[in-house]
Amino acid sequence: MVEPFRCLIDRQLRKSYNLGQIDEKDFYFKQGEYAIKNDQRVKYLKLLLSPVLAEKEIIFQYVKSFYACMMSGESGTILPFYIQT
Repeated sequence: MVEPFRCLIDRQLRKSYNLGQIDEKDFYFKQGEYAIKNDQRVKYLKLLLSPVLAEKEIIFQYVKSFYACMMSGESGTILPFYIQT
């Protein structure tokens, strides 16, 4: 269920990077992985949650139609998921 909405996060990340809202100093590297510093988590949570909340009604309708399709066994009844440009 994540893939249809990944575009929302990708677009927000690109937008935030271009606006200078993402800073390399907010991350650290440990054991081969990058992670967000604890004191910066709220900042990134707000950045990444905002597009999801803005599209919550459309996301709900998509998930609802997906669930109905899976439960009925019929194909082709899932609503498309479009993001506004």
